[in-house]
Amino acid sequence: MKTIFYFQKAFNFELPQAFLLSSIEFYEFDKSGELDESFDHLMNIINSKELVNKQIIQNLNDKELIGLALSKHIQYALLNKLEDTYQIIRKYIINKESIFNDRKKIEDYINLTNDTSVLKELCTNNEHYLFWSSIDIMLKLDINIDFCIEKAIEYLESDNERYIVDALKVLLQLNQAKAFDYVLKSLKKGYYTFFSWYAFFKF
Repeated sequence: MKTIFYFQKAFNFELPQAFLLSSIEFYEFDKSGELDESFDHLMNIINSKELVNKQIIQNLNDKELIGLALSKHIQYALLNKLEDTYQIIRKYIINKESIFNDRKKIEDYINLTNDTSVLKELCTNNEHYLFWSSIDIMLKLDINIDFCIEKAIEYLESDNERYIVDALKVLLQLNQAKAFDYVLKSLKKGYYTFFSWYAFFKF
């Protein structure tokens, strides 16, 4: 396929539209995690946004997309507000599929659907970065504040270490008096490498 499109770009010859549409699933998705000039080129030679939208919807709902192909399909669907893809995008988010720049995609999904319940559903494993991304988005939206405090304290009371800064950030951002008790506790345990005073006071 790369060879075909190499010569198409070089000599600008036409390709069957059915072939072009079927190529969306695979087209140069190894280059980057975002929609780029290569993807735009494919859209231009198809020259029908309606057909592209339909193919993106079909690919997301009916095919097993992975990696950058999945990421670009989701980005395109959210950017173009393809409502028929929202349910499957939610499924990918909940299943914690690897999606490039997934926090932004989660925020875009919520902005389009108002489905904030997905954030709590992502809070199942406090050793996963999406757990703390979801907590941070909830703070940004000013929702489920008690839940965020509870989860931060749960983490700080555990023996886990990787997301100490994230948990402390929650308490400090919400002006919780307990925050500095946990800061001192962490320092006494020798967790100096996990945070700096600047990291806290900038919030």
